[in-house]
Amino acid sequence: MVTDAIGQQVDFVLLVGDLFDRETQSVQAQVFLNEQLQRLIDAKIAVLVSFGNHDYITDDQQLSLPEGVRVFGSDVTTEMLTTHDHTRVAISGFSYADRWLEEDVVPQFPSRGTADFQIGMLHGAVKQGAVNHYAPFAVSELAATHYDYWALGHIHKQCAIRTATDHLRGHASGTS
Repeated sequence: MVTDAIGQQVDFVLLVGDLFDRETQSVQAQVFLNEQLQRLIDAKIAVLVSFGNHDYITDDQQLSLPEGVRVFGSDVTTEMLTTHDHTRVAISGFSYADRWLEEDVVPQFPSRGTADFQIGMLHGAVKQGAVNHYAPFAVSELAATHYDYWALGHIHKQCAIRTATDHLRGHASGTS
């Protein structure tokens, strides 16, 4: 993925949680991640990270990432980027502070602003029944934000969650 991003000269890469597949990471895995992130930074590609349930933020254990990697904290915040073609992009996200996050955080995301594109980063799962440990959300909530794109993490199977992705693709190709 990193080699492709560099080769295609993308403006930014979004990593939406669970950079590792378990809570404890080997030194080898951490070194590899840092090397790959540094390659992106060296190529002048912005990297935005939100931590999920496997790599959540704790006060006593903070994953050390290369300088220049933007990491979202436990509150929903927005980072502004300007791409090489001067497109203004607002990217909103958060990181898990604990292994489980049983509340729906979508209402905490800001309203769509005046940026050319608004993107949400959400590590969560579609609400199902009474037990929802991973930032449960409804697809209708995502659509109601009018964001141009939702980068979703934690979802372990391919499914038909669609937001305004087609609009974003249409804009990029010059159609609306």
